[in-house]
Amino acid sequence: GTGDCDQNGVNDELDIAAGAPDCNLNLQLDSCEVASGTAADCNFNNVPDSCDIAAGAPDCNLNAVPDVCDIGFGTSADADFNSIPDECSLDCNNNGLLDTAEVTAGLTADCNANLVPDSCDVLAGVPDCNLNGVPDSCDVLAGQDCNANGQPDSCDVATGAGDCNGNLVPDACDLAAGGVDCDSNAVIDSCQLAAGAPDCNGNGRLDSCDVVGGVGDCDGNQAIDTCELAAGAPDCNANGQLDRCDIASGTPDCDADLVPDSCEADTNSDLVPDDCQDGGTPYCFGVGGVACPCGNVSAAGNGCPNSQNPNGARLDVIGLPSRVADTLLLQGSGMPPVATVLYFQGTGQSNGQVFGDGLRCATGLTVRLGYTVNANGASQWPPVGGVAIHTAGQIPAVGAVTRYYQGWYRDAAPTFCTVNRYNLTNGVAVVWLP
Repeated sequence: GTGDCDQNGVNDELDIAAGAPDCNLNLQLDSCEVASGTAADCNFNNVPDSCDIAAGAPDCNLNAVPDVCDIGFGTSADADFNSIPDECSLDCNNNGLLDTAEVTAGLTADCNANLVPDSCDVLAGVPDCNLNGVPDSCDVLAGQDCNANGQPDSCDVATGAGDCNGNLVPDACDLAAGGVDCDSNAVIDSCQLAAGAPDCNGNGRLDSCDVVGGVGDCDGNQAIDTCELAAGAPDCNANGQLDRCDIASGTPDCDADLVPDSCEADTNSDLVPDDCQDGGTPYCFGVGGVACPCGNVSAAGNGCPNSQNPNGARLDVIGLPSRVADTLLLQGSGMPPVATVLYFQGTGQSNGQVFGDGLRCATGLTVRLGYTVNANGASQWPPVGGVAIHTAGQIPAVGAVTRYYQGWYRDAAPTFCTVNRYNLTNGVAVVWLP
């Protein structure tokens, strides 16, 4: 060839052979291609752009123009000033903003500083167990992994770790951080209280722990005594102690009704509650003393045997022998089913005088208190609404006096023992008080 494009008096091929640049090996000097406009040179380095690109100049959008030229001439934007056309930069959330620009401007979170919005990391599969739009690793770095298991606390809770107070922190961590668990059951006390565990005194502490700590619980029922008292538990003597605990510690309760005797009615002021007043003392039995008329023997504590009951009839006395509060009641049993019986009182006591088929035990001045008819061999005196015994028996108005009582009943079997056809119960001695 004879071309001399640069007019240096040397054939172009000879220039190229001597080392003049011909980057695209088309036997045309690069400078001539650029000068003639047959090759673009956007950066004015006298090298065709195609050669710059071939040599490694970035052309991310493959438009045969180096990126710096696209940016420099304004054909491509570079919002984040990273020398890469925006159309080549990432916009992972497709919001029209480059990821790097969003992050740099603080428009989106990038907790791990990888210049990718956290939401995109999560969409790309980075773990986010609690679905808060933040990678778990960032939650952990932010201190949300109290048990150091590499998983956010809220996820531990979601997968079953206890969180009784709903603070999204496992209970075990709350306890390790100083949460109160006075009963060492691995449950925070405040949660137990919220669930209804007793705190009767409202001190924010479980009653069971108060008790262990020494607060009074005299009966060991895990309930604080003061609370039971406030709720109405009996303390009849107002000593600040439950009645049942007074009794357990030795305070008398003669009738076992869980009320101290000192609180019970004591009409005759003998320091024995009316309910426990001994109605009388049995004596004169059909065994162990004077023999019954026919040599037969009764059960212990009874009168002589009768035709219907080999154990004999029995008289019991219950109630209070008091002139001002008479509740005394004579109760006969073990007699023939429908026999007539006379209950009577005597001023004297005998250990047994043969009388009919039995033994007379009440002697002296005798008062017939009244007749009645047995039902199934039993009856009582006085009947409901009847005259009180102290009145019928004319008990003196003053002083302590003793009277003796017995039941005298019919026994119609003529051949049982004697021909008299009557028998008696045992006797009972009663001391009358004011």
